[in-house]
This record gives sequence, structure tokens and C-alpha cells, in this order.
Amino acid sequence: PFYLPLITEFERWGCRLIKAKELKNSELSQGSFLFLGSSSHSRALFGASEDPKTGFSLDVRKNPLNQEQIMVLVSASSAQESRSALPKLRHYGKYSRLLFQDGRIQEKQIAPADNGIRLPLLKPAVGLPVPQVQDFPAILEDISQSKIIYVGETHTDYGAHILQLQVIQALREQLKQEGKSEDLVIGMEMFPRSSQHALDGYINGTISTEQDFLHLSGYYEVWGYDYRMYRDIINYAKAHRIPIIALNLNKEIVSKVFKTGSTDELTPEQLTGVASHRALDLAGYRQRLEQVHAMHKEKDEKNFGGFLQAQAMWDETMAESAADYLQVYPEKKMVVLAGTGHVYKDSAMPPRVARRVDGRQSVLIANNGQVTGTEKGWQADYLMFTEDVELPPAGKIGVILKEEEKTENRPSRVEILDISSLGKAGEAGLQKGDVILAVDNAQVATIGDLKIALLDKKPGETVLLNIVRKDTMLDIKVELSDMEKAAMMPPGHPKK
Repeated sequence: PFYLPLITEFERWGCRLIKAKELKNSELSQGSFLFLGSSSHSRALFGASEDPKTGFSLDVRKNPLNQEQIMVLVSASSAQESRSALPKLRHYGKYSRLLFQDGRIQEKQIAPADNGIRLPLLKPAVGLPVPQVQDFPAILEDISQSKIIYVGETHTDYGAHILQLQVIQALREQLKQEGKSEDLVIGMEMFPRSSQHALDGYINGTISTEQDFLHLSGYYEVWGYDYRMYRDIINYAKAHRIPIIALNLNKEIVSKVFKTGSTDELTPEQLTGVASHRALDLAGYRQRLEQVHAMHKEKDEKNFGGFLQAQAMWDETMAESAADYLQVYPEKKMVVLAGTGHVYKDSAMPPRVARRVDGRQSVLIANNGQVTGTEKGWQADYLMFTEDVELPPAGKIGVILKEEEKTENRPSRVEILDISSLGKAGEAGLQKGDVILAVDNAQVATIGDLKIALLDKKPGETVLLNIVRKDTMLDIKVELSDMEKAAMMPPGHPKK
């Protein structure tokens, strides 16, 4: 009823009225829309709205999914406010933001626009002022004043994970001196919310073994990077009972939105695991993601809208997870571990957390000495130069695998698709089509099971594989290999 005067007038102008529940997400990129009041669609595009408690507001923005179209957000506190503001709107056509009270204009703004002639120019050189370089204690003193400390990483950079552990240890020691050692908490991108029960169990001791934790959290299914990168961090948290909060959403949700181009194919259950308030129009967000999208092998220019929405779901859900925890436990200080692209101060998690909860935030970005692109650190408080450290090589069987999901007639299983010439699998007698049932008596039903069984195995060690070949059960011993070292050997080099 608040918008009936507007609806009547807009229908007279020839506008088509669509109920929010009848509008599909995939249709939002196909035109311009005017939203009367808050809806799931407007919240999914622009996050939390700034609706006035009284009066009438109108906010014109670019359509995040189609920059050639616009979106208009309208909010009214009563039908009378809509009726009073309606005849005045035609006089303020050049403004993008209007606020009326009893039909009187209270606020009018023009949003910044990209105008003028653009000319290609050489980018000016950049530099880091040497006097501003600070040692770790000085940085710690500063970031310890913040409620949330982000430590951005490149996932495969072990030096970045050592930095993350150092920050966590230093902050805990400082809080311990203040008698607040229980006030530290860690938020991790690497785990979806569905893994929270496993994280809680491992930290509090009800899940006793690392293998059980990896199984129950689904680590290799939900993340997949070498667990040893995060092992010391998680074990330190376990030793000192530091809660770890799963920030992420399930990756199949992100993947589905990216592939289909919209949220239409998500189930109601999947949607409940996603932050409903998502701001796609933060300054610089679209431009940064366009650069990332251009590097994807499977990129589809027409599907950028799906990529944009998927990434916003990712960032907003992690921000919501962190904020929800801090709202319940306001005395806590959280260290957030996430990829560099998720911690930029302007358009990633920090502004999205700030929308939901108050508190100072600090951003550290780990870098092993190469300052490139958007990783310059301008979107961080500190660019942390780390050592180039490598994990010891992991022992590999030397096979390419396929995981077949379980059916009514059989459980899930892991099949060998191919044998690498760089390892010892073929020499040991493994063949394409073999199904791996166990490694050193540890049952294998998924690729994750296999990775857990091999977690602490080193090149040169021998493992016993129990396999099925057609209808025959076989036990085959395989010497594990350092596949990266073998790959760097010149042709003809003898392999050990």
C-alpha cells in the first residue's frame, strides 16, 4: 500500500509491473528495473539498503550485471509520503539520490560519473618510502588495536602461512599478558560453514585424530590445497583452544552460479547458506573482477554476470560469517586467513564486514618479494615481505585418478585413469582402470581418502595398494616419487 500511488502512475506511463517472487535472477541483466521497497533481488545486488525511517527516498544506480542499464531503489515510509513526492520527481532528473520529507526535498546528490575524454598515458612510477618500513613489533602494536586482522595469502606460498602463524602467536601472547588469552579467534576461508562441527570437535578434543578431522571436515573436497600449508596453524589453535570459524560457503554454490550465470538454479537449501545482502556495486569491485575473469581459461564474456555474482556471494558470505560471530562475542579479536583478493580494503571483505559490525580493521598482505599488479599493497595497511620457503616434497604414487560417486549398487570408488611416466606406478605394475581400495590398510573410497593416507609419506617410501583389476583383487607395492623433481629432469635423465 505504501507504493500504490507510484504503481498507478507508472502503469499509466506504460511500465510493466513484476512481483518480486516472479522475477528471475537471470532476467536482471536484461534491462532496467525500479524496485519498490526492499526485496531479495535488490539486497542481492546492492547489499543492505539505506532506507529512511520516515519520508521517501529514490536512489539511481548502474545495473551491476549490465552497465548499459540502470536500477532505481525506492523506499517510502507511507503511501502519503509516496503521494507527496511523486509530482516533485520530474524536477530533479539530473540527480541520482533524492530524499523527501512530506514532499519537501531534504537531500539531493549526483553520483560520480566517468565523463570526459580518455587518453592512453604512461602510468607513473610507484615506490615505497623507506622510512615507513616498520619491524614486526611495531606492526603488531598497531594491528593489536583492531578488532579484525586480515592476513591475505597466496594459497601455495608457504611463507605466507608462516606469517599467518606468527601473527596469531604474537597476538595470543599479547592478549595473554593482558589476561585475555581466550579472546582470540581465527576465521578461515578454507572451510565452508558446513565444516564448523568438525572444526569445533577438533579444537575441543572430541575429534581426537587429525585423520578423523580431515575426513569429517571434508578438507580435500572443500579446499584441496596441500593441508600441510595450514597444519601448524590448525594444530596451534587446537593446542591453545583457539576457536576456528568456518567463513566460506560450499563451493558447488559458487560453481553453479558461475556456470549458469545466475542464482536461478540454486535450491532453497543452498540459498539459506548464502548471505542475502550482497553489494555488487562497490567502487572498483567490478573492474578488479573483470581483470580476474579475463584470466580464466573457461571465461565467457556473456557470463561475466554469473562470475560477478558468484564472487560477491563468496565475499559477502565470509563477511557475514565473521560479523555474525563477532556480534555474538563482541569481546573477541578475529584473525582472518583468506586469499589476497578477498581482503582488499576497498571492495573485498573489510567494507562488507563494516556494514554489519563496528570495529577497527587492519589488513596485512603477504608477499615474497614480488610487488605486482593490484597486489602492490595499496589496498592493505601493511605489505609483509616474507621468506621464499618451500615445504618438503610430498610422496606421490604417480597416477591420474577419477572419483566415481556411489550408486545404489556400489559405494564410491577411486579409479586410475592414467599412469604418469614420471613416477614408479607403471614400473610397480599399476594399470589404467585399476580401482584403489586401500593404501597401507587405510580404506579408500574418495580421492580425499587417498590424500589423507599419503599425507605424511615421503618420496622414496613404499606403500602397499590394495586394488581391484576387473574381478581380481591384487596387492601392489609402489615406491613414492617426488613428481616435481622428476618433471624438472632433462629427457633421458635416469630416474631413481
